[in-house]
Amino acid sequence: MQVLAGINGTIAAESAAIYAMVYAKAQEYTLVLFHMPNAKDNREDVASSMKRLETLASAQEVALEQIFFENGSFKQLRKYLHRNYVDIVFCATRKARSFINRSFGKKLLSLQTGLDVAVVRVVRVTEVRDVATMMLSIKEDRLGVKKFTFFSMLASAFEADAQLYSISNVSKRKLALLSFASIKEKLSQINHSLRHYLKLSAFMPYNLVIKHDFSEDEVESILYNIATTRTDLAVVGAKRLEGRWFCFKEAPLERLMRETSANLIALYTQEN
Repeated sequence: MQVLAGINGTIAAESAAIYAMVYAKAQEYTLVLFHMPNAKDNREDVASSMKRLETLASAQEVALEQIFFENGSFKQLRKYLHRNYVDIVFCATRKARSFINRSFGKKLLSLQTGLDVAVVRVVRVTEVRDVATMMLSIKEDRLGVKKFTFFSMLASAFEADAQLYSISNVSKRKLALLSFASIKEKLSQINHSLRHYLKLSAFMPYNLVIKHDFSEDEVESILYNIATTRTDLAVVGAKRLEGRWFCFKEAPLERLMRETSANLIALYTQEN
């Protein structure tokens, strides 16, 4: 089984590949670094990134391969993905007009290969290899197996303190009308639905806690939680937060990518 990571010569892409390497090592998968040429990339920078990652992979005892696609052909990439057993593709995002819209990650998704894609926003390069705290943001009790497995594999690899951040969308007015008993009952229902994930985490080398929040602005709450808990790496389900673009209104995921104070992975899975 393979884990792919796109390399374009930037520190962001190299950092995203390190997350891919950690993920691959945890499952004893092969890490495949690939490059698709375009006018923005510097060949020497790409070669340097590949060399550094090759050295790191050797030290970490991670099987590594390199592929260079010609002329930025997504057709070649699609054929490769269909012909090989690929678990997930990691790629960084660098803002042009936006972090997500028209990004490389979006182009990967347009190939419709059915693969999971992890789009990485790197804010703190120094914390890529030293993750002590992680957070997975979910809506109430809506947590799929793929999303939890991805988060759990990284948390296990880093042996990080992990948090499931459960957000219930409630306006301030409605929240004010809720009784203490009804709030307690709501949180109990969410904990009951998530109990299986807590049971699984007991067999893994990391601590997992559930934190609840009621909010009418989910992105604002995620940003605040990242900052106040000093999260090193945050993971969010991308499709749900991607939303739609209305005139000049910024999509929730785009805002999250722009304002996050920690490294963030927007995970696209078939179950989101």
